[in-house]
Amino acid sequence: MEFLYPNKYVAKVADIPFEELYSSGYRGVLFDVDNTLVPFDQLDAHDELIDFITQLQDIGFKVGLVSNNSRKRVEALNRKLNLTIMPNAMKPFTHRLRRVLDTLSIPHEKGILLEISFSLMYGWEID
Repeated sequence: MEFLYPNKYVAKVADIPFEELYSSGYRGVLFDVDNTLVPFDQLDAHDELIDFITQLQDIGFKVGLVSNNSRKRVEALNRKLNLTIMPNAMKPFTHRLRRVLDTLSIPHEKGILLEISFSLMYGWEID
């Protein structure tokens, strides 16, 4: 059950050194949707989120959205983002996360999952 424990903890998304992660060889970032990128009750992507995703793509990352929530919920948020998505992802299990990385043509060991739980941002390597 070691895969249930994150590799890193940070207080907020802005504290994540994305350029450093890219320099270290990571190429894919999968974000949980609810309470990580947006509040649970926010249905669409705001301009700040769109700009943030664009900045990650400009660094070179391929970005995907994963959620244990429904397809309808994830698609609503993704309308303005146009990212690869995986609703009903069955996190913390990784088989569907790996499928998203495969779709993005990212080796599993080069992808990370970012999620908030108990007000802490944490990340896992998906390998």
